[in-house]
Amino acid sequence: MFRKILPWVGVFIFVLLTLTVGAQLVLTIDKSTPTSVVTHDASKPTVLPTIDGSTPTSVPTTDGSTPTSPQTPHVSSPSGEALPVGDLSGWKLIFSDDFNTDVPLGAFSDCKHHTDTPQAYCGGLKPYGAYYSNWWAYPKTWSDTAKSGADGNTGAPFGGVYHPEDTVSVSNGALHITMFRPSTGGDNHVATVVPIKCMSHQYGRYVERFKVVKADPGFKSAHLFYTGGYEIDYPENDYGSSISAYTHPGEATFRTSARWTQWHTTAIEWTASSVKFFMDGKLIGTTSKRVPHIPMSWILQNESSILGPYAKPGASAQLDIDWVACYSPAS
Repeated sequence: MFRKILPWVGVFIFVLLTLTVGAQLVLTIDKSTPTSVVTHDASKPTVLPTIDGSTPTSVPTTDGSTPTSPQTPHVSSPSGEALPVGDLSGWKLIFSDDFNTDVPLGAFSDCKHHTDTPQAYCGGLKPYGAYYSNWWAYPKTWSDTAKSGADGNTGAPFGGVYHPEDTVSVSNGALHITMFRPSTGGDNHVATVVPIKCMSHQYGRYVERFKVVKADPGFKSAHLFYTGGYEIDYPENDYGSSISAYTHPGEATFRTSARWTQWHTTAIEWTASSVKFFMDGKLIGTTSKRVPHIPMSWILQNESSILGPYAKPGASAQLDIDWVACYSPAS
């Protein structure tokens, strides 16, 4: 009888020991503090939660660096096309901006300092980091082309006055130019902004990506170079028209079917022998007639319609610029 019971006693003891060891292992797991583990991307450690609810600690990544808390992510390109990075073949990057830091309405103010020079600045931008040293705007009270009648552009019943303080802001990854005519009538509020590091260069490549998101009649853009009787305009025209390129005094004109109300990338390549114009990566025209050989500044001018239709009281238009970049010839 004893011999029959003995094997079962052994089995019982074995099961009891197994359960005891298992319980100790569970207790050990409950009390340990795990650390983060490294995913296949060594720069992005994934943290596993602990069983007891404690906060895990991070461990160095496989490249030896210690992960830090997440940084505020850059705003993605609102146009879906990212800013080119670095130099291009034949061109050396001078300046670029994709507007990933917000600037409220009102900051582009106090701009009457060293006007039309690379030393120009807007005092209201001082709290906003690189914008203070990188951007200038035509100061409040300057008249636009329709109001001043410059270069014989007369005939408009009214024009505009530059008011960067209530027309220019940055948010959601874009620079906004919001022009308007007050509901009580009078002159339009318009804006011209200038990337300071793209001023006073002889030759270069100048690229921007933009879209008009609101286009009441009566407003236009003429992003241009204008010095010493020479003028290169692109993109230009009223927002109700398609986009064109112009030069003066060479009088070259290149028209496109591109509408302002869609995202486009325009580029000007100005060299000693020619000026080339590109729309969305495609060449639309080249001129070698009366090419300027003097330093000029890239001016993003946005203003009242000269030829009409003219803005009604309460009308407004908004141009969004996703990014800009300017380059000098590589050699």
